[in-house]
Amino acid sequence: MASKLISQSRNRGSYAVEMALVMPVLLILVFGIIEVGLLFNSVVLLKSGAREGCRSAAIGASTAEIAEKAQSACTSLSSSPTITSWYRGAGETEWSLLTDTTQGEQTVNAAPAGSEVRVTLQYDHTLVASNLFPTLGESGVLTLQSSIVMRRE
Repeated sequence: MASKLISQSRNRGSYAVEMALVMPVLLILVFGIIEVGLLFNSVVLLKSGAREGCRSAAIGASTAEIAEKAQSACTSLSSSPTITSWYRGAGETEWSLLTDTTQGEQTVNAAPAGSEVRVTLQYDHTLVASNLFPTLGESGVLTLQSSIVMRRE
């Protein structure tokens, strides 16, 4: 009977040691999966926002409307992304900042028909498990960016 109690006590000790060795690896793996999922969600939302903003720019919406459309597609992000709109004429190599112009009573963007418009969204994603992954981002923040280019109608 005494030898059986000693054997059970040794097993309990080995279980505790095994758990102490395996638990940190499992926690890093679980938090890594969560972090990658959150990063993927942010990237998908940024791409969606850039696409919506660029669609608006392609049909001639004003810069305020472009920003509004892009922002409305990114409502699930914890903070607002930075939105910039650019255009370049046919045959040009340099991008110019998109501005507004007035046509009658309507405000539209100044990109000429046939030119390319680009909408870029930039977002600072805060890492949930920044203490576990210090090499991913300075001070626990990764800067994500998404750009979409379309032809202006």
